[in-house]
Amino acid sequence: MPKTTQNSPPSSVRIRQVADAQNVFRKRKKDEGCRRLQEWVPEETLAQLRAITQRTGMSRAKLLGSLVEAVYLNKIDVKEVMA
Repeated sequence: MPKTTQNSPPSSVRIRQVADAQNVFRKRKKDEGCRRLQEWVPEETLAQLRAITQRTGMSRAKLLGSLVEAVYLNKIDVKEVMA
C-alpha cells in the first residue's frame, strides 16, 4: 500500500479529485465552444510549434486558431506556401 503523509489524502481519493477536476475543466471548455483536437505530427513540427509559441508568447491553441483563421480569410495562401 502506498504511503501517505498526514496532509495528503489516500491515493484513491487524490485520483478521484484529479479526475473530477479534469472533468470540470473539459466541461467548461466545451461550454465555451471549444473542442479537443489531437493529431500526430513529426517531431520537427512539434519543435517548430514550441519555438513559435515561446517566441510569440501565444498558446498552441491560440496559434492554431489564428493560423486557421488567416487561411480561411485568404490572408495566407496555403497552396502557395506548400509549393
